[in-house]
Amino acid sequence: MRRSFSPALEPRQPIPQGTSALDSVYENSASPAPNQGEFHVVDQSPRRPFTTRGTLARSARVGWSVKPAAVTKVLENLELAKGRLGSPPKITISTVIEEWNVTEVERLLDWCGEQGFVFAAQSAQMEKMPNLALLKSAKYQALVDKIIERRREGKQAINGTPKTIETLLRFRDFQCYPTMFPRVYPNGDVFYPCEPLRKIAGNLLRDGSLVKIFAAGKKKYGDIPPCQGICYLFGNVLSHYYVNDFWGLAGDFIR
Repeated sequence: MRRSFSPALEPRQPIPQGTSALDSVYENSASPAPNQGEFHVVDQSPRRPFTTRGTLARSARVGWSVKPAAVTKVLENLELAKGRLGSPPKITISTVIEEWNVTEVERLLDWCGEQGFVFAAQSAQMEKMPNLALLKSAKYQALVDKIIERRREGKQAINGTPKTIETLLRFRDFQCYPTMFPRVYPNGDVFYPCEPLRKIAGNLLRDGSLVKIFAAGKKKYGDIPPCQGICYLFGNVLSHYYVNDFWGLAGDFIR
């Protein structure tokens, strides 16, 4: 049985109806469907976080391409976010790495560095497992080396620390404490104990309390089951370091 963690912050009042759950909780662990790659643009303003999501879809005629108007819309939202926040480092651009898009992700990494945006990446999940074939790719390994080196040397803003990025992208062993970072969907659904198990414990818009929802989830689904840490999502990996290497994690974040 794995220990359960209550959320660090609890809403003081129920979230108003019609407000996206993303206004309060940012979920960055979406797993794209087969033949899709996904990227997110996140406004980290404490007043109103929002996510702009663009999807890359397969085209039988031209291979991989962006859905019509997706890039234009994303760039427009980036300009809007920059205008509101006045500082690119407050904006995170998150991407999902697959075998087909390693070169494109490297270009995105460079572009984020040029523009001053925070870069974040994780690998696409196959059900609950990572794509282990990535580890055999020299291009993928070189990309991971590049991301870690830039983060370690402080050359650009990159989400995570060298240790968490190494664990996340090279699928190292970790212990997961899934309730430490609640998984909330845009419609308010909250998963217990984690999103990959697809068990919904309640709805934040309706119930207004993560503590209440997790208590209901435990009653309905039981204690958190043993987990070997097989789904490499950033929040899950980060929970391992919070519990097992907090001061090392803190030291890496302030460097």
